[in-house]
Amino acid sequence: MYYILFFINSMMILSNYILIDILSYLQLKDLIKIEQINKSFADLIIKNKWQHLTIKLKNKYIIEYVITKYNFVNYDFSHSNITDNIVKMLNNCNELNLTGCCMITDESVKFLGNCNALNLSWCTNITDKSVKLLGKCHSLNLSNCHKITDESVKILNKCYLLNLSFCGKITDESVKLLGNCHVLILSFCKITDESLKALGNCHLLDLSYCQNITDEGVIFLEKCYSLNLNNCTKITDESVKVLKKCRSLDFTNCNKITDDSVKLLENCFSLNLTNCNKITDNSIKFLGKCALLNLSNCKKITDISVKLLSDCYSLDLSDCDQITDESVKLLGNCHILNLSGCKLITDESIKFLRECYILNLSSCKKITGKNFELLNNCYSLDISYCHSITDEVANLLTKCSELNISGCSNITAKTKQLLKKNTCAWFYKNIF
Repeated sequence: MYYILFFINSMMILSNYILIDILSYLQLKDLIKIEQINKSFADLIIKNKWQHLTIKLKNKYIIEYVITKYNFVNYDFSHSNITDNIVKMLNNCNELNLTGCCMITDESVKFLGNCNALNLSWCTNITDKSVKLLGKCHSLNLSNCHKITDESVKILNKCYLLNLSFCGKITDESVKLLGNCHVLILSFCKITDESLKALGNCHLLDLSYCQNITDEGVIFLEKCYSLNLNNCTKITDESVKVLKKCRSLDFTNCNKITDDSVKLLENCFSLNLTNCNKITDNSIKFLGKCALLNLSNCKKITDISVKLLSDCYSLDLSDCDQITDESVKLLGNCHILNLSGCKLITDESIKFLRECYILNLSSCKKITGKNFELLNNCYSLDISYCHSITDEVANLLTKCSELNISGCSNITAKTKQLLKKNTCAWFYKNIF
């Protein structure tokens, strides 16, 4: 910090524009220190908006002092004890996060309509009275604001990003008017196919746990870039077939879909088929071009298709209990690989996975750690509940930055403490 002060002091002849450019690389605590140098610096720091900074504070007294003295425009006061009187002073903010600020009400929120990005999730006291004044916000998060209804939501159709997840009182009446939203999150909302007919132009649409929607509505969403249908259990192959141009799809627990539609999704960038228990090798073998592929608990897939997935960047095969070393040893190019619960794989696979950056081997019962010394490039390794792992093996993992050894009953407390001290960034809480 001394060198920064010395440098800036010597540059006082520079124009304010150049000084601001230099100071924009500093954090709040450093700006406050520089403010003490002289009145010129104080004026410069107090009056400038410093849009590169997001000021994170919790205490309402400190919050009030900062927003009164400075001219910052991006604030994160999430889960703070901020009150209406303070929030009323924030009407010129660019970005404002008030997540979980349960003390604020409509009396202050109604003044925030000029915010570019506003997060009011879990602000459970706000109602339509203030929300209907927020239609100019570019990004608006109203997740878990249980009191809002169609009355205000129908006015939010100009928002670029709108999050209405867990807003249980909104219905098709307002949602069908939100077709101009670029990003629309409706998770756990009680909407039907009637809404979906109007949402075909949304770029990113999250309908997870909207369990009333069916193929009749989903077929209108073929233009979506990203579509989340997690736990939309009524959809079938009929609608999935029209989604083949989507780049990101989540079908978690959509267990009515089969190989007939999944084989058409080869151009997806990100595809989640967790618990889709009817799919087999007949469709998976076509998905080798997917960058992010989740096949967790797809019990019917085998080595036949898995050996064709070596080009995936991230591959989740957790609990796919038919796969063996035969296919896993071909997955060494995967950056992220989840093999947890794959009970047939052995140490033979490990020597082929040395380039994996994140590797999950949790509950792989046959893994003894024989080849762990080859995992020097592994940043994050999960070997929890691999009961054959011993102290001798664990000591080979000192280069891992993140290590999970919970449930490894043959690793002693002494070794766990040594790993914690010398190598690892985190452990599960129940280890120590």
